[in-house]
Amino acid sequence: MPSLALAPKNVEEVQAIVKIANEFKIPLFPISTGKNLGYGSYVDGLFSQSNFGIVTKMGFWMMPKPEHYMLLSIKMKKREDLIPAVEILNYLEDSFIVGWPQYFSPLNPPYGKPMNAELKGYLTSKNGLPDMDKIQNYALKNKIPYWNIDVSVYGCKEVCYANLEYIKQRFKIIEGVDISIVQEFSLPLNLEQKKQLKHKVTLGIPNMEIFWLSTRGEVLEPSDGHVWFSPIIPRDGKELLKCQEVYMNLFREFGEESPITPFSHPRSWMYRAFCFILAFNNSRTDKAHNKSA
Repeated sequence: MPSLALAPKNVEEVQAIVKIANEFKIPLFPISTGKNLGYGSYVDGLFSQSNFGIVTKMGFWMMPKPEHYMLLSIKMKKREDLIPAVEILNYLEDSFIVGWPQYFSPLNPPYGKPMNAELKGYLTSKNGLPDMDKIQNYALKNKIPYWNIDVSVYGCKEVCYANLEYIKQRFKIIEGVDISIVQEFSLPLNLEQKKQLKHKVTLGIPNMEIFWLSTRGEVLEPSDGHVWFSPIIPRDGKELLKCQEVYMNLFREFGEESPITPFSHPRSWMYRAFCFILAFNNSRTDKAHNKSA
């Protein structure tokens, strides 16, 4: 257990503390805004002792503002379409042709709304597991895309349109894919244009959109609090669909409603990996429930 806390004010004081700790073999547990969560490029992790040492200063390489911004929407009809889509987008993102792909399924309800009752019924209608065919037919019958992916394109206007044509060419292998321009702007933006942006973070504009991730439309019990669990998944469409099935089977075995469905989309803000975010609800008084969760 730590027995002493020190708050150095500058680099020299950090160096002095580390020197004394090394001399007397005293373990140090440096923190900034919190301990490193163990995965991803969180800034607070830089302040832990690692092969970086203890980071006290950082520099940022500032890139020039692009001349033009274009937001594209890629809609696909079938669940399995995600497999080639991820492979294509991995290449486009790694080649700096597109920015961060934002995956979503329109089969999920809007933020803060409950799921359609018919669709929700199909999630357990096959011996407690999802009926994939009925879910797929529901999407086709109601003309709801199974997947919708937003991607950003940057550069001069001519380059953005050239990249749009290249993206369309790459996605031709997916039957029925629809690629459209959601919005585009020449930069810099004026105040009114900033308000119109669908994804402000794609142009580095601070906003509260990230907090939508924790909203929900259904009342879940117990509701005293929850713990998030985020399994890391390879950035691969086939592995993502397999991970969905693993979790749906596990929750069926546990006799619990699965928070993961056949149209659960990956969180993709971490480079080189996908993740799901699962919430386990906690009770202030029911210890048996907390233990089972």
